[in-house]
Amino acid sequence: MKFFKPKSFKIWALNLVISMITMPAAQGLNLEDALPQSTAAQKEFAQLVKDQKFTEALMAWGPTHSRSDYAKSHTGIAVQAYLLAKSGLPLLGSHWIVADTNLNKISKKIRPLIVNLIQQNAGFLTEEEAHKSWKNFLMEQNSIQIQSRKDINRWARTLAKTPKSDIKRRAEIYWALSVGASKINDLRLAEIYIRDLKGLDQKYIAPDKVEMQYARVLFQKNKLNEAIDSYSLISKQSEFWLEAIEERAWAYLKLGNYDKARSDVTTLMAPTFKDYATAEVFVLAAITNLRICDYPQILKDNKRFKETHSERIQEIELLAEKGSNSKIGEILEKMDQTGADLSAAAGKLKYLPRLALRSSKFSFAVNQRAQLVRELQTAKDLSERLNTLGGNANLAKLQDWAKWQSQKDRTQSLRELKSLAKAEIKDYRININKLKLAEVEVIHHMNIDDSLKGRRGDLGDVSYGKDKLIFPYDDEVWIDELDNYQAQVKDCPTKKGASL
Repeated sequence: MKFFKPKSFKIWALNLVISMITMPAAQGLNLEDALPQSTAAQKEFAQLVKDQKFTEALMAWGPTHSRSDYAKSHTGIAVQAYLLAKSGLPLLGSHWIVADTNLNKISKKIRPLIVNLIQQNAGFLTEEEAHKSWKNFLMEQNSIQIQSRKDINRWARTLAKTPKSDIKRRAEIYWALSVGASKINDLRLAEIYIRDLKGLDQKYIAPDKVEMQYARVLFQKNKLNEAIDSYSLISKQSEFWLEAIEERAWAYLKLGNYDKARSDVTTLMAPTFKDYATAEVFVLAAITNLRICDYPQILKDNKRFKETHSERIQEIELLAEKGSNSKIGEILEKMDQTGADLSAAAGKLKYLPRLALRSSKFSFAVNQRAQLVRELQTAKDLSERLNTLGGNANLAKLQDWAKWQSQKDRTQSLRELKSLAKAEIKDYRININKLKLAEVEVIHHMNIDDSLKGRRGDLGDVSYGKDKLIFPYDDEVWIDELDNYQAQVKDCPTKKGASL
């Protein structure tokens, strides 16, 4: 998303103050307070608005105000757009306001009410087409972007000035500062800010998301045991659970705790998660098995990788080269109804880049398009009703914009998917080379060590939870058993220094 530098600190501060006070202030305002009520028709119109009969008021707008100077004023446009928003077109109405009105010229009687509407729909709006008076306001509503030390210093100063009562904004800034500090490898600050966020009584950033960031910072700082404890707090219900298991396994591996690493690898390699296991998971498994000299398992896992990933690699390569593949169109059509939700790719995960839903560009384009698709249908029905009274030229223009923007969103989402696919293919090449090296290492060790004869280390028994159950490991894994294996790996038969 493009950001604009404020022309002056005063303007930025003014808009920030407005954004902080609008929601409570808007509760005591009435839209009719900014309406002319000189004629009988105008009074009837104002009564419809007062009674919150917004669609009926919209239909009465033409006969009452369409030819007046009021209709062309910033307040008049804001009122009509507000009526559209309350008639089932919140994005179209909000877009019209930020594109065609000057925030400072909207009547003070309803300005907080209008600003509150824009706040509610800011997630679908950008500064690109907004009037300059709205740009900085919209920037404040969107996620904080930190890319450099300068950004960290600026937002640290903002945090110091943010009232302690503004929990939401403080949580957002703490989160952005921790993630931003991690990006520039300032792990000391990253840990401080994520600890502060953990200590904040807030409900705006999910606890599992916060815990995952905390664990990653600890991992980066080589506080591996603490990182393991933090990863272990991520529940199975979290979207980060599998990532937490994978990263915990790497921590166990770095500590030389191969039985625990093997336990997590067992979970990650379970058939239940075959569509979620990345190439890096197979590399993790290969390194773990090299450490315990389980060479046959490495060859078996590499064969499974080829079987389970070959089609995905072909489809992602096609997406990277052509900008589409055999199922991506179906997934995007489904997202027109669901928005950027993983459920739209149910049964088709192999066709979608893994980081698609983590991309803010992709998610914004998909979510905006989904909202526009819904509102276009509502606008069509509303237009048919308004046509009986001579139509509404402003609504027609907004419909044209919505059609154009929805197509632009589709193009942008495909462009971002292509970029993500290219990055994923690059990642595949790196990890496939590592798997090939693992096979070479296996062949080397099995050739020089006749004592192994292709055997693997004894895994011993398997325990489940507090009550110990004895059973041999096989390929069939029940969902309730996942993440509860405790593979007791005995010492490797030889210490040849197997490594990639």
